[in-house]
Amino acid sequence: MSDRVVLGATIERLRGRVTEGREIRVGTDGLLFPASCSCCGEPAGVSRRETRSGDRLAVIVPYCSACLKHASSASTHVLSVALASALLGMAATAGLPLAWPELSFVGFVPLAVSFGLLPVGFAALWRRSRASGHAAITRAAWFTRSGRLFLVSSRFASELADANGLDAEPARGREPWLSPWMANGALLAFIAAPSLYYLHHPTLRIVNLTPHRIEVFVDDRGVAELGPSTAESPAAGVEIRVASGRRKIQARAASGEVVHLDVADVVSGAAHLYAPGAVGVCFWLETTAYGRHGQHRSVAPLEPERRFWVLSERVDTWFSPNPPPEELDARSSGGTLTALRQAPCVEAPNPVRRASTLHE
Repeated sequence: MSDRVVLGATIERLRGRVTEGREIRVGTDGLLFPASCSCCGEPAGVSRRETRSGDRLAVIVPYCSACLKHASSASTHVLSVALASALLGMAATAGLPLAWPELSFVGFVPLAVSFGLLPVGFAALWRRSRASGHAAITRAAWFTRSGRLFLVSSRFASELADANGLDAEPARGREPWLSPWMANGALLAFIAAPSLYYLHHPTLRIVNLTPHRIEVFVDDRGVAELGPSTAESPAAGVEIRVASGRRKIQARAASGEVVHLDVADVVSGAAHLYAPGAVGVCFWLETTAYGRHGQHRSVAPLEPERRFWVLSERVDTWFSPNPPPEELDARSSGGTLTALRQAPCVEAPNPVRRASTLHE
C-alpha cells in the first residue's frame, strides 16, 4: 500500500465515518418532533439538545434511555481524548528535557507536541460497530455545516418531515467528532515547551583565564571554543545552555592537554560560571540597592578553590560594575541589581581578599 493511500485513509478517518441518512432544512421556528426515539424507533423518554452553529438555533432530539447513552458518548469521547492529550502533552513537555538531556530545542518542541496529538490519532483509528436494531453508532441527529439537520434513521426522518410539512432529502453525512479541545495537550505543550526547556537547560557562562585558546566539553561533547580573556569585560567569554543534572565538564588546550576537569551539578533555573585557569583571580557577586528603601552595596565572594560555580542570585551584569546609587533617582521605588565581578585577588574588595587568604 502506497504512502498516498495510507495518508488518504488517515484523513478520511479524521474527517469521520460516512453515514447514509436524510437531511431536513430547518427554519428559524424549529421543528415539531415525533414521540419515538430518533435512533431505534422505541418510545422516547429522554432527549438531547443539538445546536446549530450559525444562529445558535437549538432543537430537542428525542431518544430512549438506551440510545441516549451512546448518543452522549460523543461528548464523553471528546472529554476523555482532551484529558489524555493534556496529560500526555504536559508529561512529555516536563519529562523529556530530564529523560533525554541531549535533545535539542528544535527536536524537543515537535516531539512534545506529537505526544499531545497521540490520543487524537488513536481516536481517529478507533471504530465502534452499530448495535443491532440501532440506526446510529453515537448520535442519531446533528446539524451539518450547511445548517441542515442530518438524521441517520430514514424512518425517523420521514416521520419528522411529515410532522412539519418538509422534505427529507437523501444525503450522506459525517458525524463531527473532532473537537479543538481534543488537541489541547498539543497546544499546551507548544506554549510551555520553550519555558520548560530553558528551565532545564540553564545558562553557563565560560571565561578562559588561561594564556591559550581552549575547547570546553560537557559529557565529552564539545560545546564551546574560546580564546583567553585578559581583563574584566562584559563581552568576556561565551554563554551557552547546558542540560541540568550531574555533568562532566572539561577544558582542553589546542594540544589536547586537559586544562581542567570537574564533575559538577548543573541546577535547573540557575545561572552558572565556569572559569578554567583562574589562578590568582577571584570572583564575587556585588549587589547594589537603589531607591527610597536604602542605598547600599554588598559583596559575596565565590568559593575561591572552585572553578565551577552555581550562582545563588540572578546576575544582571556580567564582569562590569553596577551603576552607583547616586546616579539613579532616589525618589524611585528602587530595587537591586547584581553584578558578577572578577579581579586579581590582591585587587579584590576586602571580603573577597579575606576569603582568598583563608583558603590559602
